[in-house]
Amino acid sequence: MAVSCTKNNDKDASYPITYQRDTANNIAKTHANKAEAFYKAKVYDSAYYHYNAAQTLFAINKDSLWSAYSLIKMSELHIITGDYFGGEAAATEALAYLKNKNTGAYQVEIYNMLGICYRNLYQYNDALYYYKKSLAKASDSLSKCMVQNNIANVYIDSKNYNKALALLQNLKVSDTVLQNRELIAKVTKSLGDVYYETGRPNAISLMKEALTIRQKDNLASGLLSSYLQLSKYYVSTNPVLSKYYATKGYSQATKINNTDDKLKALQLLISASLGKYSKDVSSRYFILNDSVNKARMTTKNQFAKIKYDFTTTQEENLNLKTEHEKAVLEADKNRLQLQFALLLFIFSLITVVLLYYMIKLKHRKAKIIEVYNTERRISKKIHDELANDLFNVISFAEDQDFTLPGKQEKLVQNLDAVYSKTRDISRENNSIDTGESFGLALKQMLGDYSSETINVMVINHETVDWNGMGKDKKITMYRVLQEFMVNMKKHSMANIVAIKFTNAGKNIYVQYTDNGKGLDPEKLIYKNGLQNAENRILSIGGSITFENTTKGLKIISTFPV
Repeated sequence: MAVSCTKNNDKDASYPITYQRDTANNIAKTHANKAEAFYKAKVYDSAYYHYNAAQTLFAINKDSLWSAYSLIKMSELHIITGDYFGGEAAATEALAYLKNKNTGAYQVEIYNMLGICYRNLYQYNDALYYYKKSLAKASDSLSKCMVQNNIANVYIDSKNYNKALALLQNLKVSDTVLQNRELIAKVTKSLGDVYYETGRPNAISLMKEALTIRQKDNLASGLLSSYLQLSKYYVSTNPVLSKYYATKGYSQATKINNTDDKLKALQLLISASLGKYSKDVSSRYFILNDSVNKARMTTKNQFAKIKYDFTTTQEENLNLKTEHEKAVLEADKNRLQLQFALLLFIFSLITVVLLYYMIKLKHRKAKIIEVYNTERRISKKIHDELANDLFNVISFAEDQDFTLPGKQEKLVQNLDAVYSKTRDISRENNSIDTGESFGLALKQMLGDYSSETINVMVINHETVDWNGMGKDKKITMYRVLQEFMVNMKKHSMANIVAIKFTNAGKNIYVQYTDNGKGLDPEKLIYKNGLQNAENRILSIGGSITFENTTKGLKIISTFPV
């Protein structure tokens, strides 16, 4: 997996294979050389161990450039294994070592990796911020064009298609791009995505143009991307072609050992297949997804253990000076201040939104008020839980000496807990777009429940005519599916969830399944929030059934359009 999309020509950016400086620190030199060898051999846990050991020793030796380089490689390893939080942390720490140093190429690499991390964490504003910083530091035209293509892809992800289109159209005619076959294929493929999302007729020709270039030049990862793009394009209009390209994509992902894209290919095969074949593909998907999750969790735990268990000799620990500690402390202090400000802003915003929502509820009919009355508990939840938690965090921050070991980590953990609780409340009660973008908003909401431990699949979403559905019924469907997902996250202990949509005349059928622990028959509905979902559906003339299966829970619901 390539994590860098820049080409560095700066003299200071020739990342060395061996430690060249004349120094007595032979131990650090040995670790650095071993790390490079294991990295090339793709033995990532051993590479991480030696990079971490080398970085610790280089820091003791006050070699900030080599400390930064080791952290850059550790960040790459986090990204390769799907740990984007770990990648962000290592890259941010590397920046602290480059403060007030003329190391443009290192900074280009770090900012680009931060852009990758934040894009994969769906934090698009942060991704744009760091990609633009990488662009500002890039010194050659090819690097600049590659970063601009990354920026365009973030615009596509965040549905800012006009900005993406303007940027990609300029790149498409750039002399630098036209002289690089791999880059012109990337730009053409991205332009095809924009055309597809905006309904332009030439989307398919751009997609096939990118595929042709990649086939001719045998660009392995590019071929995989094109196959998946074409499968997605045909999934609702030509299932046979969609299945063909998804199969090609699966074969290519297997060939280059890209498990993430193997899962994407299997999802497309599920959408394009029927009957027994669809069941077989679904089974393969679940098995592979479970294997990937376990492998990544194991690797993440190994990296964490390596990071915090590695110790140097007592003499080396005594010689560790304050330069490194001050740099890390300053970075952590700035991050904590930003988190505090963001938390207070979100808290205020949620309070305003909830007050407006409660006032609006008072003017609805009695039956609708009964359906939504459980949501009135939210203000009490904010007062009793969130405000108390925030007060405790502030009290802790006022009384602690953050130069002591563990204090900063404890504060960050407390802040993350409050932030997660705030985000969950906000997500459960945000406003709903019932216009033409409803279908996309619904899919986004369901996808937001995906995490490192929970995989959410949305099937046949594109086949539903969302514009033909009434506003109140859209709201009901959105809230009902949200109740399902909240119940899953809080109670089911599931790690795989599938939501399948089916058009049936004047009704839309939604089948929800997960591999969790199911429902306790004695506590069915009344103690896990699903009673509210049932009331919502019945209020619009729909129906709902709950069924415990040997593999988890199945819920079948009907929504009139």
